[in-house]
Amino acid sequence: MRKHVKWGLMSVLWLANPIIGCSQEEEEKFSFDEEDMLALLDEVNQETFAFEASEKSFELQFTLVPREAETASLHLTSFLASAHACGSRSFFAEAEACVDVSELPVEGTVDIIDVETGDIIQDDLIVEGSLDVYGLTFDNASMYLNHDGGSFSFINSAETEEVDLSLDSAEW
Repeated sequence: MRKHVKWGLMSVLWLANPIIGCSQEEEEKFSFDEEDMLALLDEVNQETFAFEASEKSFELQFTLVPREAETASLHLTSFLASAHACGSRSFFAEAEACVDVSELPVEGTVDIIDVETGDIIQDDLIVEGSLDVYGLTFDNASMYLNHDGGSFSFINSAETEEVDLSLDSAEW
């Protein structure tokens, strides 16, 4: 009996969440679009990132593209996703409820070079992750990429409304 009450209460809260938890008197608009996120991804691809680890200097070059495999699911779920998204959006995958988040799933490779010796430490290391913007303004952009042996994270280092992603952490 308690199990039925628990599931019933959880179902009511889940259904009421978009009405109660996400109600806004005036709908705010995003100040950027998918094209802005794709342009930022291109900027990451054009830049060489310096990183120091274990008292050694490395250069990292990323080659990233939007993940295409998820576009079909957007068309099938966009109606349901937007009904419960509460202002969130995702260009390819279903958005999280009640948080203004724009997510662009990405995949690609990274080359890692030892600056001192010029040796290639990793060549075409496969990564996947997402370029995320939390909130309605583009200055809250960040990107997280994962691979079998670790991850890379980028944060916005610009002090203005411009976005300049810098490599915050790297593990390989």
